[in-house]
Amino acid sequence: MNNWINFTKMEIFLGLLLYSIIAYLIGSMNAGQLLSKYKKVDLGKVGSKNYGATNAGRTFGKEAFILVFLFDFLKAFIVAIIFTELSINLTYNSGDNIFKAVEDYIAIAVFFVVIGHVWPIWFKFKGGKGVATTFGFMLAINWIFCAIGGIIFLIIFYSTKYKVTYSSIGAVFSIALLGTFNPYLSDGWPLFDWSQTVTAVVIIWLAFILIVYRHQTNLIILYKEHKKKKKSKKKDDSKKIKKEIK
Repeated sequence: MNNWINFTKMEIFLGLLLYSIIAYLIGSMNAGQLLSKYKKVDLGKVGSKNYGATNAGRTFGKEAFILVFLFDFLKAFIVAIIFTELSINLTYNSGDNIFKAVEDYIAIAVFFVVIGHVWPIWFKFKGGKGVATTFGFMLAINWIFCAIGGIIFLIIFYSTKYKVTYSSIGAVFSIALLGTFNPYLSDGWPLFDWSQTVTAVVIIWLAFILIVYRHQTNLIILYKEHKKKKKSKKKDDSKKIKKEIK
């Protein structure tokens, strides 16, 4: 990893700005939106009114879910690979260039893929909730933690009777929590050196906050449903007690 003292703040800023713009534009290529246009059915107006993989699957079937998920998942991971390779291998000017300067800050740039997915410029800033893309970003942080997050997703998903919101938040939270210890791990677990920086840890938690924010409407609905069920159960219990007294 680079020592930031070797580069001016302007070099770091310009490198980061260039990477972030590219990442955002790539993130803005939303598979759900593209599928909507191809199928001539606006995912923003059906089901959960979202352009993510889950709504695509509910509306168009399993194949659509897999296609959208893989596209959204891989775009963040592929951007992470490309940016890392550029920063390591572009050695013009004896390595004193904006690509090398930003090597330790790639996590910030890759996070802009997630931001682009959530608020895509190509589609009037109407995107998905960012779960699949965040998973792709977190795969770049640590593939083992990402695999654990996937297992946790499935456990919560089936134990809560297919509640995707709980599963997504629980999985991303578990990866963020484990990712906090990434800087202390030996080589092999994290795929890239930049993923072991404090910057990467901060970005992981920002990604988690973004996921919670994007699911706030779902969380409110689920809370109201839970409250309603609890009220209904209390009424049923009181009716049973009255019958027993009689």
